[in-house]
Parts: sequence; C-alpha cells; structure tokens
Amino acid sequence: MKENNMDQKIMAFSQECIRWVVRFLTIVMVFVIAYSALDIVSVVLSKIWNVPKFFLTVDDLVDIFGAFLGVLIAIEIYENIVIYLREDVIHVRVVVATALIAVSRKVIIMDFNKMDPLNVFALGALVIAVAVAYWFVRSEKKSLRKEERET
Repeated sequence: MKENNMDQKIMAFSQECIRWVVRFLTIVMVFVIAYSALDIVSVVLSKIWNVPKFFLTVDDLVDIFGAFLGVLIAIEIYENIVIYLREDVIHVRVVVATALIAVSRKVIIMDFNKMDPLNVFALGALVIAVAVAYWFVRSEKKSLRKEERET
C-alpha cells in the first residue's frame, strides 16, 4: 500500500512538471507569433518600398503568403497547447487542421519547376491524405452533434 502511495505522488509530481513545461511553451509561442507577425510587416514594407516602388512580383507574393501561413501554423500550435492546458487532452481535429495548413503552405511556396516529379507526386498524396483525415474528423464531429440533438 505504501508503494502505491509513492507511485501516486511521483505521478502527480511528474504531471505537474509537465504542465509547467507546457505553460512555458505557451509563453514562448506567444513571443514566436508576435515576432513572426512583426517580421511579416517588415518583409511587406521592404518589398513595397524597394525599387520599383509598390510593385510586387509573384515570388514576392508567394513569400508573403508563406509567411502568413507560417504565422497561422504557429497560432494553431498555440491553440493546441492552450486546449491541452485547459482540458488535459489533445484534440485530433485541431492537430489535423494544423497539419492541413502546414501542407497547404508547403504547396503554396513550393517551386514545382525545380522539384523532382516523384516528390510532387508524394506531396500530392500527402495533401489528399491530410484532407481525407480532416474530412473524417469533421464528419465524425457532425455525427456526434446530430446524435446529441436526437437524444
């Protein structure tokens, strides 16, 4: 009985340590998001003010969109951390949504002219896999809501 009590104390201490690490990561993530947002502003301003002024190339737009999506990914990761702190559980829907944004960012910023065709095919398969996973997670959530309303 004494050993079981010691195990519970160790587990409780370990869990509290992990929660403090997660809290620390939350604070770090806020700084990463703020820095990334400021970086986007500086990139956009530098691209606009460079000669020729107020002229953005397609590559400039792709860089800006990639940076925006990078911030969105950081925000999604922050939301994952916050949900874990509040509910002590990781929501699959949020994780899959984060993966979908990350894969979309990769597709948007990728230069397909410089890629091996096999890599393009693999990326396409990854996009389909993540999209199907997201569809399954969303459809399961909708069916759970429907069941709740019926009861």
